[in-house]
Amino acid sequence: MFLEVIVPGALPSVAGGIRTGLGYGWRALVAAEIIVGTSGVGFMMFDARRVGDISQVFLGMVVLGTLWYALDALILAPFERATVERWGMVRTMEADG
Repeated sequence: MFLEVIVPGALPSVAGGIRTGLGYGWRALVAAEIIVGTSGVGFMMFDARRVGDISQVFLGMVVLGTLWYALDALILAPFERATVERWGMVRTMEADG
């Protein structure tokens, strides 16, 4: 019962929790690089802001956005799509009448 009912029923919520957790983790990683880091994209952006190089700040923003989009499109979205469609969280047109 646990593997056939409870786990599949919880998977859509688990998928949402994974997305939220990764988002918070990503934000914390960049903040940690800014505060105590000596390398990384967050440090690069903070250092560029300090010296007034706006182009590097924008480059860092583009890099962070691209990395998050790739993570989302390649890992998170397929996992969510598979769990939500498989475990009945999406209505089909036939079921609506």
